Amino acid sequence: MATSFDTMVFLSYTLPADALPRGYEPWLREVDNPFFNAIPGMGLYENWRNAEMRPADMLFEHFDFLHPETEADLERVWFNKDLDAFRQGWIRKWGYGATGTTPTPATAFGWLARRLTPPAARRHPWLVIAGDAPAKDGGERWRIVEAVRKHYAIGFAPPGEDWRNPVKPGQGPGFAEFSVHYAPDEASARAIADRLGTRPLAISALMAAPRPL
Repeated sequence: MATSFDTMVFLSYTLPADALPRGYEPWLREVDNPFFNAIPGMGLYENWRNAEMRPADMLFEHFDFLHPETEADLERVWFNKDLDAFRQGWIRKWGYGATGTTPTPATAFGWLARRLTPPAARRHPWLVIAGDAPAKDGGERWRIVEAVRKHYAIGFAPPGEDWRNPVKPGQGPGFAEFSVHYAPDEASARAIADRLGTRPLAISALMAAPRPL
């Protein structure tokens, strides 16, 4: 199995306030993450949560890295019937924060990103995502190139409209490019964030993955 991928769907969202007390994190590890990673064509799927956001009103509090094995595998992953049913069940069970089962503009689409730089030499269970930071700051860099419609949440695209489209002005998770800086622990992640000093920026912890980081 490959350990790095050149295509990602960045899935940004916010959970209801009671999701973690209701057992969201163990459910991710035991149910959600294994199910996603077993879908044919899936390369790697991971779940992350923001421990701190700078600024505090970023458009998402959680995110997933969804890597198809190749970009050519994206369509069969995205429209997998079993995955559609599972994701609809996720929405009914957990919802989208204050908006309930209706996604916000930042969560109604997945954000197709392509790799700009080689993979990180080592991945860890903490990271810093820096949005639109200068290239000189380093990190594993990605560019969001398309909005991928969440048909399972907002319905299929109308006739004549594709399920993948260029990102429109004002659309997206709050940035067009982002860098990922991995860290072995929270203190190291916070030190990276302080060194970078850019915004928007999130200090994030791994919630679920198919193998330890």
